[in-house]
Amino acid sequence: MSKLLTTWGECLEYTRYARPGWKIRNGKPLGATSQGNQINTDKVSDIVGWKCPITKQSRERVRAITIELQDTTELSNRTINKVVGCVSTVLNTCYEEELSTFKCPRYFRLEVEKDGRLWWFTKEQVARIVDCAEQIFDRDDLADIVQFAAYHGLRQSEIFKLKARDIDFMEKGIHVGGRSGFKTKAKNYRFVPFHDSCESMLAERCHGANEDLHIFGDEWNDRFQLLDVFRKPTRYLGIADCYVFHCLRHSFGTWHAAAGTPIRTLQALMGHERIETTLRYAHVVDQTKFVAQAAI
Repeated sequence: MSKLLTTWGECLEYTRYARPGWKIRNGKPLGATSQGNQINTDKVSDIVGWKCPITKQSRERVRAITIELQDTTELSNRTINKVVGCVSTVLNTCYEEELSTFKCPRYFRLEVEKDGRLWWFTKEQVARIVDCAEQIFDRDDLADIVQFAAYHGLRQSEIFKLKARDIDFMEKGIHVGGRSGFKTKAKNYRFVPFHDSCESMLAERCHGANEDLHIFGDEWNDRFQLLDVFRKPTRYLGIADCYVFHCLRHSFGTWHAAAGTPIRTLQALMGHERIETTLRYAHVVDQTKFVAQAAI
């Protein structure tokens, strides 16, 4: 009996070897279809890693990947659906060949005709999540990262990479993607001012720290561990599972749009390459006007 495949990388490698339209020779895809599948699956590999157990590719986890791809890559919904379809193909191929015992669930797909809905928290909900993390679950680490994410709008990957040297107490802000005097590969540098609610917490975390210390990243193995811990207070508070950690970034954008922040300023704060991505938050605010009017 063949050895069972247990990781995303093993399943992907087998699919690229055995499945028509996926084959790669000497590291190069054989044809346009194979090239497209390679590009799509590479996006997943960048997020989950090759060693990620396939049993972690649950519907909830893949939805979290979908939300992240919407924002970090600014891909169209149609393209993201193709990425999700590639995940299903890889996992189903190995299951049908009896090389895996993991049966792929039916994954969520985004609406192609219009932008997918942005899920966001109110400020009151964030305050309750922070309080619950501290008081009920004794997770100050979770409380800190939730408060920071909601009020600074960084992507999860950016939060994990943030180092003590990126926190600038002279300028009262955060250098996202590196800063003057340090080498960086980031193409999308931006400066995000401190929010008052987080400055003392950041000062405490940076006090006496080596400049290469990860401010939050050293406390979490990966984004999925963070999601699992994040679920505890949200479920305790009765918040639906469609609200994942990345929704804190959407909350930041929505709050700013509601407060009247100029759209170009918001684009700069969030690090969006395309203004169309930022305009989604203005659309959310427009929708809330109708909800408010219907409530009276």
